[in-house]
Amino acid sequence: IFSIAQALSVRDYAQQLIAERLITSALATAATQNEPIANAQRVLANFQQDPDVVSGGERCQPIMAAELTDQFVNFGYSNAEGIVQCSALPFTGTVSNASEAWWQKGASTHRFTLSAPTIGKISRRRLIVAMQPLLDQNGAFLGALTAGIDASWIEKALSRRKLSRNAIVAIVGPDGQTLMTGDDRTLPRIDLNESFGHAATVEADDGAKWMYASAPLYGRQLYVVYAEPQRA
Repeated sequence: IFSIAQALSVRDYAQQLIAERLITSALATAATQNEPIANAQRVLANFQQDPDVVSGGERCQPIMAAELTDQFVNFGYSNAEGIVQCSALPFTGTVSNASEAWWQKGASTHRFTLSAPTIGKISRRRLIVAMQPLLDQNGAFLGALTAGIDASWIEKALSRRKLSRNAIVAIVGPDGQTLMTGDDRTLPRIDLNESFGHAATVEADDGAKWMYASAPLYGRQLYVVYAEPQRA
């Protein structure tokens, strides 16, 4: 009886240590991955104050191109109808964002928003769109500035955050569905409310059980999840 009690105590203590590691890892990863989002906000705020950018004139393109780094695929300025007026990368013809879910979300909320991973219409690369709406003095929507955050840069950064070989570091949406990971694996739908500041468990379709913890990456739009297989 004493041996069983001792074994259960050791197991519970081990589970507690794993839970603490998951929570700490999720919070640390969220802090690291917030860097490109913070940089996007800073660059778009500077663009917002530059009349050469928001006018969409000839000087707009070189100003935007000068801010391109390994974190950013592209920058753009679109009018109220979603038609691109200026881009850091060259483009031809008419490019419209009006039908994109992320554009409609930003245009309706009038707040800085982030998209799920998507393919850039000009860059043709996988990215997350950061959108900063432009408003007049009466709060009317005038258009938006956008930054394309390189999805592959984020995925590589996620893979570097793994503390164990079997761990998965993922970015998920507000519905708990995996949007991107540091490798080719994915997680089953998770419960963000249950896992924020706590370790939770979820069972995949193949019967494998995962322990995980989550942390907000930005507001209630994107979250970081750190997960490890639950040992028998």
